[in-house]
Amino acid sequence: MTLPPPLAIGFAVAGGVPIDAQAWVTIELDDYVERRSRGILVVTEPVEQDGQSLEMARVVRELIVSELQAMRDLPPDEAIGRAFAAANGMLFDEGMSSPTRGYDRKILVGAMAMLLDGHRCTVGHVPPGQIVLIEDGLAYAVPDLATWLPDFTLPPDAPAPPEPLGYTSWTAPILAETQLSDGDVVVVASSSLAEAMALDLADTGMQVQDLAGYHGRSPDSALDLFKGYLIADRIEDGAAIVVGFPPRPGSFGVVTMDDVRWRLRERRRRARAQVRGLLPHRVRSIASTLPARAKDVIPGNAMPEAVDGSHAAGSQGEESPTTSTSRWLGRVSRRRGADTWSEPTIVQTYGVPMTHGVQVHRSVSTDRGEPTWRSMLPRIPLAGPLVVVLLVTLVATLVFGIWSQLQEDSPPAVAYTALLSQADQNILLADDASDPVAVRQALDLAQASLDAAAGEGAPEDELRPRQSAITAQRDVVDNVIRVDNLTRIGTLPEELQGDGTSAELTPSGLFLVNGGLYQIRTDERQVIPILEPGEDAGGVEVRDLYGVALDTTGLHVTDGYTAFTLESDSSWSPVKLGEINELGRWEPGPVGAFGGNIYILQAEYRNIYQFDTEAEGVAEPRDWVLASVRPDLIRAVDMAISRNIYVLIDNNVSIDEVFVYARGDLDSRHEIPYAADTTPTAVLIGPATQLVYVAVQDESGNGAVIVFDPISGEGWQLRLPADISVGDADVAPPFEGLQDIAIDEDTGTLYLVNEDAVWTAQYQLPVDTEGTPTPQPDADTSD
Repeated sequence: MTLPPPLAIGFAVAGGVPIDAQAWVTIELDDYVERRSRGILVVTEPVEQDGQSLEMARVVRELIVSELQAMRDLPPDEAIGRAFAAANGMLFDEGMSSPTRGYDRKILVGAMAMLLDGHRCTVGHVPPGQIVLIEDGLAYAVPDLATWLPDFTLPPDAPAPPEPLGYTSWTAPILAETQLSDGDVVVVASSSLAEAMALDLADTGMQVQDLAGYHGRSPDSALDLFKGYLIADRIEDGAAIVVGFPPRPGSFGVVTMDDVRWRLRERRRRARAQVRGLLPHRVRSIASTLPARAKDVIPGNAMPEAVDGSHAAGSQGEESPTTSTSRWLGRVSRRRGADTWSEPTIVQTYGVPMTHGVQVHRSVSTDRGEPTWRSMLPRIPLAGPLVVVLLVTLVATLVFGIWSQLQEDSPPAVAYTALLSQADQNILLADDASDPVAVRQALDLAQASLDAAAGEGAPEDELRPRQSAITAQRDVVDNVIRVDNLTRIGTLPEELQGDGTSAELTPSGLFLVNGGLYQIRTDERQVIPILEPGEDAGGVEVRDLYGVALDTTGLHVTDGYTAFTLESDSSWSPVKLGEINELGRWEPGPVGAFGGNIYILQAEYRNIYQFDTEAEGVAEPRDWVLASVRPDLIRAVDMAISRNIYVLIDNNVSIDEVFVYARGDLDSRHEIPYAADTTPTAVLIGPATQLVYVAVQDESGNGAVIVFDPISGEGWQLRLPADISVGDADVAPPFEGLQDIAIDEDTGTLYLVNEDAVWTAQYQLPVDTEGTPTPQPDADTSD
């Protein structure tokens, strides 16, 4: 047995004014009724109620309808999926290519498509919007009405809800299929009305199943429920449509004389509404037909008209219905005999003709207490169109004149718009990608487009947000940690400026050496000379110092002739450094200390020499590195000692490395992560974590401190804030001419010694469950 022809009625309101319901829904049921072919109902609703979003919602609806018409031979679920995918692709591309919306602005549209094939009903849905299926004593809501409540939270094991069309490059709508029979009802409502219904459900303690009372009833009764929400909650933008399959004669009650009288009244009312649609008319109050609590909050002159041009319910003289504490009781008839059926008119089904586009008049008062400029115009059939034509002509002339004047003064059309759009598109592609390689490729393309746009004269306010987006995504994929609290604590003395300055952090402060030895008191921002050339230290004249190191026995410095150790009583204990082949002074190079010995790296001789600072008279040099593992030391840049000796190797064209030597032998070698196309400057070891810190610079003068765990290989990049600038100040940026670095892991402080000053910054590495970035390894001693 086939289903009886369905009836569909609805309404739509924008800005508090009724509009044509076809601006919100497209219904094609003629073929379903006449040829028993597939019936189509499509509804779209934009997430944002602006002009462009409303227009795109209309375009999306038309595209979905055309796609469904072209795919009538496909299974309904596949047809809906393909149609939604086509609409989503168009909307996603539109959002990325629009130069006026920006890279982080998307046009989002919710959609519902219902396909009728005989008794089978297939529904596809992406939010926003609401569908309620009422079937044989049961009611199903998609999505669950509880999701509209303010305190709703998604259960942890629940699947994620679908996203609106245009959110990503793909879409996954909710698909539902059911078998319809006589008396079933399908209700579709906009998000504003769905939220009102959900809140009323929560207030009254009723359940979704209570909507099952509308099964077998006229669609008018269900539609009146939403009209009540529209009026009582003063909803200015809302729409609803009810599709019902009438019960067969005799299956639901007996037609009484009361039903006959009600039908006659309805026919007269509809006829009067059609006539009034052509004549000037006044808006009358319908407060007498509202629920009791709606009358209390809505003045009598604040009720909008119904979509058929008449009042939203019966006239003042008609019998008032019984009121209830909950609008959910709207399933009880609001008019005597309202449960019977009659074929709705075109006006009742689709709204008052010639009202499409009223939603743009946002200034219209919702209560209509005072006349607006539109209500003062003639309303007779002849004068109305003439006045509209004259107004349109006047406005068009004025706009054209202003536009012509602006064109004379405005600059020519910019050439960077397309480049900015390309950058936006690649930024979004990088955001959607999960493979790091694909992310980097997309960001490289975005950066190239942005650089080209800058070359074409794109303004800074267009470039800045896009550059920030590219930088933020690169930071994520490249493990970049931006330091903060960057501070320039003091200018270096002239002899420390340039290059060759070494730094050593001690409990007494930061010590710098380059010719003389200086102490930096960061709290007081003072530079205090400690030991200068020409002074006497322990009976030995000090010459140009070049190395400083700290171990458990004290602070050590050397001038290549003598090693000086600062004792606990602030006195200096010197020891002469032995020579090799009477070559004289040991040339400046990286210096370290461990266990009362100092170590001097001599890259030219491919060796590290050990000197005992506690020796009597002369500390003879000891070849510490085995001859078999010395060749690579010719490329050594710096070294650090913490149980083992870590040597920084500059491999030029290939990836730079850190060699770890234990007891003179090469124990391991580690490539420095994120160091491609950079030059290594300094290396040190975190005393608490045994992490390796390597300072690097690129050709543009930018730099970073690479931190990595030699055991796990995991690494991070400590970089300056992306927007750092010294402005017009006559100072060097933090990494320009970088000479050395120091790290205080306890306070998370990074010290940068550049060509003219000392900078400090705060950093924080990711920590494990024990509160440290990495576990401390069991390293061998360097003896």
